[in-house]
Amino acid sequence: VGISGGDILFGFSGSNTGPGDVIENHALIEAHATSVASTNGDAFALAGGAEADAFITAASHAAGIEGSLGADTIRNLGTIFSTASSTTTTDENSSVGLGGDAAAGAEITAEATARGIAAGGGGDVIVNEGSLDVAAVTNGTAIANSDAGFFFGDADGDAAGEATATVIGLDLGSGDHDLVNTGAVRVSSSAHMQAVGRADGADF
Repeated sequence: VGISGGDILFGFSGSNTGPGDVIENHALIEAHATSVASTNGDAFALAGGAEADAFITAASHAAGIEGSLGADTIRNLGTIFSTASSTTTTDENSSVGLGGDAAAGAEITAEATARGIAAGGGGDVIVNEGSLDVAAVTNGTAIANSDAGFFFGDADGDAAGEATATVIGLDLGSGDHDLVNTGAVRVSSSAHMQAVGRADGADF
């Protein structure tokens, strides 16, 4: 089983055409991106072999204001909230009744990136006189259980996971930019991953 989920959200994005954009925010921008991916797999065989595998990815990206490829002028005098969250869960189980090989595998990835103001590729002028609140959260749980049964057989249970949470209040990116910040920039991130693999070989 392979599952991929993603969410990309920009509160305001430049046009990516022409010499550049002039972007001013005097009010409230809220950009919230959420991605959730989950699966449950069960494989059973009376005798012989059973296998259950899952590969899952959830990714979310949010930006309050994103500039274009040209030389932009971005000015924030208001309030920007930018949050991204990703959650992945999987529970894979394989078992054999009488005897045989059983294998279960679970591999998951959770990624979340949140930016308050993101410059484009050109030489931008960025002025923040307002407030930026940026947060990213990722959570993941991977469980793989295998049971080889009563008679002869081997069991293999493997679980792996990776969680990444990235937050950037003012992202200058590439190019030469002018930045002035007289406002407030608050960032927070949290990443949590749990991976559990269990294998129970044959009783005899």
